[in-house]
Amino acid sequence: MKKRMQVLVYSLWGLITLIFGLSAYKEIYEPGMGFWSGTLTVISATLMTLVALLALSWAILSIDRIRNKLLPKPKYKFINNYTVPCLLILLVSISNTLGSSASAMQGKELGFLSEAEFSDAKMHKIFDKNEYSKYLVEKEEKNKADEERRVVVKAEEERATKIEAAVQLFDVEKREQVKKLIIKDLKEHPGLTQQILNEIAAYDKLSMERTSAERTYIDDGVSHKEYMKAIDDSNCRQEMKSNLAPYKALFDAQSKNWRPFAEYPDYMVKQEMYQRDLANVEYLKNKTKVENIFMQCIFPLMQNIPHLSRADSKPKVMDAEYFPESLQCVQRNGGDYNTCYKWKGV
Repeated sequence: MKKRMQVLVYSLWGLITLIFGLSAYKEIYEPGMGFWSGTLTVISATLMTLVALLALSWAILSIDRIRNKLLPKPKYKFINNYTVPCLLILLVSISNTLGSSASAMQGKELGFLSEAEFSDAKMHKIFDKNEYSKYLVEKEEKNKADEERRVVVKAEEERATKIEAAVQLFDVEKREQVKKLIIKDLKEHPGLTQQILNEIAAYDKLSMERTSAERTYIDDGVSHKEYMKAIDDSNCRQEMKSNLAPYKALFDAQSKNWRPFAEYPDYMVKQEMYQRDLANVEYLKNKTKVENIFMQCIFPLMQNIPHLSRADSKPKVMDAEYFPESLQCVQRNGGDYNTCYKWKGV
């Protein structure tokens, strides 16, 4: 196993250094090469080629049959896996030093200010100082563009994560609609949108405040807290109470004397049911009318607080009125409530 590793390691070392050594000979034809720089390059390439040949030879000598035939035992004591690597490393170091000196001379001849600068230019096959300066400018612009692109991509990823987290605040059936709203709102008003979403997240999932906060965001694009404060600071609620008061007083007076149906004679129960339904319907109709006035009163308040764009936002006016089936039946039967109400089988 040890010998196989020796063959593998030194064979690879030999092949790699052979490629480097042979390719280094081409450098003598590069721009800026003078007599001394060319000479040093040839010597450096020759030493690297020699390293390659020695490494390959040592890989072959790891095979016992070949080593015993080519290398007698007395010599083998001095040529081993300790001395050979040291020799190869020494030759590689000398070759690199000579090559570096040759490169420095070449770079100076071409007008480059430092060896590091010329090494970078040479690696990119550039031998003209002005062309290298142009390359550096283009590289800087490319790096800047790449960095800007990375920033944009990162921002998009963070934005997508933020949107997904915000969408999860809402019920499943609302998420498709909400996602479109959140994308638009974060683009137009990121600060206000995030503030409203944070407020929604702070409410308990099952609370009425959470439900109201979600609804005011979706329908009206405002903060529930800000909206409620604007309502409390207005006269709308007081006006609603004042408008509702007479209807409530009338209903309370009518319902004050309502007793359990069991206390009424049987012949009066159906009429009592009918009268109570009429009172309830009348009160609820008036209550709905007052509440609709209230909704129209508070709707403009949203314009005075920070709000998101909602093109279809409008007062939540209730059109439907409560009208029970029993009263509809009475209407259909020409006012005959006896047909439409049942009491103890009568």
